[in-house]
This record gives sequence, C-alpha cells and structure tokens, in this order.
Amino acid sequence: MRTIFSSALLTTVVLCVLSTAQAQTPKTDFQIWNETNFVLPVVRSNDEHGKTVDRLSLLLLTNLRLGQNRATPVDERIGLGLEIPLNKYFTFTPAYLYVATQPGRFRREFEHRIRFELGFAYKFSRFTFKNRSRIEYRVRNSNEDTVRYRNQFSIHVPVRRNDKELFVPFVSTEPYYDFTLKRWTRNDFAVGITRKLNERVTAMFFTGWRHNVFGLPKDVFPVGVNLKIKLR
Repeated sequence: MRTIFSSALLTTVVLCVLSTAQAQTPKTDFQIWNETNFVLPVVRSNDEHGKTVDRLSLLLLTNLRLGQNRATPVDERIGLGLEIPLNKYFTFTPAYLYVATQPGRFRREFEHRIRFELGFAYKFSRFTFKNRSRIEYRVRNSNEDTVRYRNQFSIHVPVRRNDKELFVPFVSTEPYYDFTLKRWTRNDFAVGITRKLNERVTAMFFTGWRHNVFGLPKDVFPVGVNLKIKLR
C-alpha cells in the first residue's frame, strides 16, 4: 500500500512540474535582440581602381537576446569566423558559435554551431538586393543533432540628401529548413534601417516577427539593434 501511495505521489509531483514548466513557456514573446560583431581585417590589397579592400577578415561574433516578456536572458552566443570576399558580388563566411538558450523559465539548452554562409549582393540604380544562404550544423546537448538551412532575402533602399547617404531602410524574410525533420520549421520577417555611424561602426535598427512551426514560443516579436565594428 505504501509503495502504491509513493508511486502515485511521485507521479503527481512530476506531472505538476511538467505542467508548470509548460505554463511558464509563453506562446508569444516580446524580445530585445542585440548582435555585435567585431571585424579585424588581416589581408588587404588594392583593387583595379587603386582602392584598398579587405581580402580576409577575422570575426568575433557576440549575441544577446532578452525575452520571456520580462527582459531576462533567453539567448547568448559567442564565436569566431572568417569573412572572405570572393568577388564584388559574393562573400563566403565560415564560423563557429557556442549557443546557450533559455526558451522557458525551466528550460536550458546548449549547442555547438558550425555554419557556412554565402552572401550575395547586387546593386541596382535605386536599391540593393541581398541574399544570404546559410548551412548550420547543430550539435546539441539536450536534443538530436541536426542540420539546418536558412535563406534570407532582403531589399535595401538608400535615402540620400545632397548626394549623401543618410540611412538605408530594408525589408527581409528568412525561412528555415530542417533536414532532420524534412520540413520548413521557422520564418523570420524584419523591417528596419541601417546607418553608418562613422568610418568603423555600422548600426542596424529593426523590428520584426518570428514564427515557429514547432515548440514554444510560437510567435516572437523582437526589437533590436545590431552593430558591426571594424577594428582597423
């Protein structure tokens, strides 16, 4: 009798904990995002017009996101990468990131992420079209390892005055495909502006919407600022 009572009590406690954890993971979340990348050029040369261009740069990648509708850390990342311009249209960027996330108050997840990224940019007379194609190998501690493909399309339209660029509004969309699940699992939509603050610092101010097909939160509404800082 005591064994039956103990088992029933343990089962009740476990179910209560699981239901509480589920309740603490919101279906929607407002988040504050920041990504700050430091760029250190290591190889430079002159192009056909005599202008100095970066041929190879070392990247220090950092990321912090606050969420759970209460400005608590939900995503922290740090990593290293290389930025390799292939020609005036394409840039290749391999990178490694260590990622720690807290999608709910009782959930903590960690992963090693290796990614390979090919960026494309083509400038028309009044706007620039960009495409970022990224493969991510995710080695996760609490979930099955997976490979994910992301493809971001964006359009950038500079605002000028007296032939000087003031800022650049943009709109972008980025679907995610998971090769393990064999399904599209997420889409990010963003609008914002980029502005060059000085010769070394470029800022991106944005807001948007993330929709997750699986898991919680189902919908995330971020606002944020990303910084790209050139060290020399």
